[in-house]
Amino acid sequence: MPTEIETERLVGRLPRVADGDAMLAIYGDSGVAARLYPDGRPRNANEMRAMIDADLAHWRAHGFGRMHWVERDGGAVVARCGVRHAIAGGRAELDTHWTVHPGYQRRGYAAEATEAAVAACFAALGIQSVTARARLDNPASQAVARSLGFVYERDVEHLGSAHHLYRRRAAP
Repeated sequence: MPTEIETERLVGRLPRVADGDAMLAIYGDSGVAARLYPDGRPRNANEMRAMIDADLAHWRAHGFGRMHWVERDGGAVVARCGVRHAIAGGRAELDTHWTVHPGYQRRGYAAEATEAAVAACFAALGIQSVTARARLDNPASQAVARSLGFVYERDVEHLGSAHHLYRRRAAP
């Protein structure tokens, strides 16, 4: 799997410890936290360091994982997105995640980064499908999943709340 992926407007790259403040600006935001976490609590700097360390460990162990996405114009870290091993609905899956900085939402960055990450996984890993989960009360993420060809499969519990589980299969 490539460690850098370029799209028209973004560059996905390996997470960096130095990105801690950028990740805190995303996951420390109360609106983001309300959509992602059952407790709705914004995450702190120590949790961001642990998240980055876990993402890097996944890359070392498996050769793929979540990336930090940077705007080509300006260089701002605007998203965290990628595919990793996860348990989704009680089954081992390769699961897709995307979260975009609140100041950069509604620009198509989630779809752009996710499409590039999923396409790279299909090409490099030869996998047959990936999943994505979206909370029942997060229509924006549900719309991103559907727009990228993910098909609703069933409802599952994730982090203590109900989510739609979507699946996207590799092209034949």
